[in-house]
Amino acid sequence: MIVVAEWAARMRLLTCPTAARTSAPGSVMLSIVDNPRPFALEDLPRAAADVAAKLTEAGFTEAPHLRQALALAEEAGEFVGAVRRYYGLARRTGTFEDVEAELADVVITAFVTAHTMGIDVERAVAAKLGVLYTRGWRES
Repeated sequence: MIVVAEWAARMRLLTCPTAARTSAPGSVMLSIVDNPRPFALEDLPRAAADVAAKLTEAGFTEAPHLRQALALAEEAGEFVGAVRRYYGLARRTGTFEDVEAELADVVITAFVTAHTMGIDVERAVAAKLGVLYTRGWRES
């Protein structure tokens, strides 16, 4: 299980050594850094809202929907690159930890994108799973 502070560092929520001290009291970032409990996936929507707010505070306000869609595509590309390196399909090698970190970036960015676009991820995933499980599977 990943301890929250380690998770935050891996996910690049900490952009500088003083990030924990500069976060507003009660912010998700501050609670992630100072809380030794393991991270839970149920924390993602709140963390995504906090990251989205931090992007806005940092001045990233022009076309936020497009920005997040492009960020998600970029993170997906970085994940694919990490997978290629890990499986020896690229000029240089990579580690499984790189694959894990890039996939985590994809998940986090997907949640931030959903928050920015006003998408209810839980509802959307439930609906999509309903479609997925009724499609049928390839017979062997």
